[in-house]
Amino acid sequence: MLKPSRTHLTLRHEPHWIPAGLIHRLKSPRQLHDWLLDSSSLTAKIRIGCPEMDVRILSETYEKPLISEAHHLKIPLSQKTWIRCVFLMCNGQPIVYARTVIPYWKTGNPWYALKHLGNRPLGEVLFQLPNLKRTPFQITQTHAQNWPHLDLEDSKQIKTFARKSTFIQGKYPLLLTEAFIESSL
Repeated sequence: MLKPSRTHLTLRHEPHWIPAGLIHRLKSPRQLHDWLLDSSSLTAKIRIGCPEMDVRILSETYEKPLISEAHHLKIPLSQKTWIRCVFLMCNGQPIVYARTVIPYWKTGNPWYALKHLGNRPLGEVLFQLPNLKRTPFQITQTHAQNWPHLDLEDSKQIKTFARKSTFIQGKYPLLLTEAFIESSL
């Protein structure tokens, strides 16, 4: 059973991201490949097997992005962004860690309305938007301790398999990373 840890680990290593077409290089469970590569709503897919899925907010604040996030979004590392980290929960267990990074956080940004999202899953909003563009997935494997605000007992031993892509409305990007927690698969 996964439980929140009592300590916060500050040592993190940036994940090494690869194009999704190289998924065979990940040492991931075969049944996870469909989840990592499916471009439809992860929220909707989880709800098929877990109708009572809910969201636990871990952090929702302005902060600096990870180096890989700043590079991916082509913004200065020092630029503060709006970052929301959540668990998607099934039967009280965290199954997916999701991290949303939005630069240029101001009222003219169409993503600004997400500040009222609360405990609703981001997928409920994203896949309702017309003219939304999404970049191809990149994927990685890393330990749970390497994700900011993800504190689990034994996070050094728990592996995650993650995907990230950018959603674009007009000229405004939203970077979404979704990490599947190995012990919950």
